[in-house]
Amino acid sequence: MRVVPKQRHGNAEFNFYVDPDAANIVLTSGIPIRLVGLDVTHKALLSQDGIQRFRRLPGMVGEMLYGLFTFFAAHEPDANAQGVPIHDVLAVAAAEHPEFFTWLMVPVTVERCDGQCRGQVQQRSEGPLVAVATDIDTAKFFDWMWTALERYYR
Repeated sequence: MRVVPKQRHGNAEFNFYVDPDAANIVLTSGIPIRLVGLDVTHKALLSQDGIQRFRRLPGMVGEMLYGLFTFFAAHEPDANAQGVPIHDVLAVAAAEHPEFFTWLMVPVTVERCDGQCRGQVQQRSEGPLVAVATDIDTAKFFDWMWTALERYYR
C-alpha cells in the first residue's frame, strides 16, 4: 500500500524527503498522529472563485489572504484549472475537525535511504498505529473555513 502518492521528490512529500529520519521517529513514536497526505489535500482545491471571495471579506485580512493565495496559486506546481491545494488549512482542519476526514489506522514507516524511495511513507505489518486520511468531505471543510473567516469579522 502506498500511503503517499508520487510527488516531485520521488514518492515522498517534501518535509519527509528532506529529513526522513525525523519523520520516521515521529511516525513510529506511538504518539497520536493524523497524517493527511497530498492525495487528500488535492481533493480540496481552492477555486479561482474562492480566491476572489477573499476580496469580499472586509478589512486588511481579506486583502492579505487574496494576495497570499493569488501568489500561491501562481507558483504552486500542483495548481490546475480546478484550483489550488491548500495543504496547511487542511492540516488545521484535521486537528480541529477530524470528522471531516475518513481515516485508516495503520502502522507506517518512512524510507530513510538515499535513493528513489527516500522519504516515502510505507505501511508496515506491525508497530504504532497512525491515523492516515484517505478522504475528505470537501463541502464540510469549505463550509467550516468560510464560516470561520466570516465569524472573524463579527
